[in-house]
Amino acid sequence: MTDLNHVILTGNIVHDIGERDKVKVGETTKLTVTIANNRSVKVNGEWKNVAYFFDIEMWGKLADNLEKYLCKGKGIAVDGYLKVDTWEKDGQKKSKTYIVADTVKLLGGKTDASANAQKTTSTEQNDLGFKEDPVF
Repeated sequence: MTDLNHVILTGNIVHDIGERDKVKVGETTKLTVTIANNRSVKVNGEWKNVAYFFDIEMWGKLADNLEKYLCKGKGIAVDGYLKVDTWEKDGQKKSKTYIVADTVKLLGGKTDASANAQKTTSTEQNDLGFKEDPVF
């Protein structure tokens, strides 16, 4: 039997990309962003929105190409898989689960920074071969 590890998720980016979010691992770029995914749940007979937060890792060209389009509030759709990092600190075992993105699609949402990036890089967009909703 083959195991299955596949995640498809949409959400909005929680914070603008900063220096701590983009690192080089050898020659490869790693970009980590957190998205909020909202879900309606019934609590005591009343519907409430609950936000779940997920850390997304993007690697290589995907990270390099997307960095300039990602800003707080921007919606993205992620297709990827789960990865768990484990380590030990002060004698206690710790772990963190990430979603590693294979593809990312830009959705609606806040467009202030991404609109400015799209206006200033229109020739770059044509070279990449996408028009409105790029999938990386």
